[in-house]
Amino acid sequence: MNGTEKRLNCSCEQCALSQFCLARDLLGPEKAHFNSVISSRRLLERGQNLFMVGDRFYALYILHSGSAKSYILSEGGEQQITGFHLPGELIGIDGLDTYTHAYGIEILETSSVCELPMAELDRLIVGSWALRHRFLSLIGRALVDEKQMLLTLGKLRAEQRFARFLLDMSHRYSLLGTSPTEFNLSMPRNDIANYLGLVVETISRIIRRFQDDGIIQVKRRWVRILNLEKLQMFVTQPAAPGTVLATNLEDMSSEVAH
Repeated sequence: MNGTEKRLNCSCEQCALSQFCLARDLLGPEKAHFNSVISSRRLLERGQNLFMVGDRFYALYILHSGSAKSYILSEGGEQQITGFHLPGELIGIDGLDTYTHAYGIEILETSSVCELPMAELDRLIVGSWALRHRFLSLIGRALVDEKQMLLTLGKLRAEQRFARFLLDMSHRYSLLGTSPTEFNLSMPRNDIANYLGLVVETISRIIRRFQDDGIIQVKRRWVRILNLEKLQMFVTQPAAPGTVLATNLEDMSSEVAH
């Protein structure tokens, strides 16, 4: 355990995220048993790694508060961000195959995670149809999200990628019961650019354009969506011939300049 890491007591019965949790459909003794497996939470600070690429896999995690990013490493050791994580989401399934983490998880702000030791979770899943069904459902959702991201990077121009990112965050915050049109982005712009396959100058240019068009309002990392319908329509607009290529060339030029 990191020297600055803390442990917190927790209870599934008192958790505000119980409707999103892996144990959502458990009742009575099953839920009590699940709660005994995660009798404490880990508290981590911004910049800490929950686990790193190549670490041994021994547990899954549920993000209880805060936010995090997942990443892989290039051959040169540079981060390529593969996703952002919000409360209620399951983290660590990348290690299920080889029992070694293919991804790393870095904390974006003070956050807490519920740790589920895999040895204990295995026993729970075998004895509970509800838990097994929920577990497979969450894995399936993660696979769908990954495929959608590949589509975003491959088919959409830069402005559409950013619009889709905002809509995705809006939807995920609404599922948490918070405002879908006003939220704080815990990740810096260079992380967003990395995730979307763009450069930070392009992200800043798009933000200015969207603000000028009355679609969003941005102050530091706080975002207010002024016209959700227009943002949604923007994503579905077909790109003009050559537009995607032109956008990619523009981003490549910005990278060369820096």
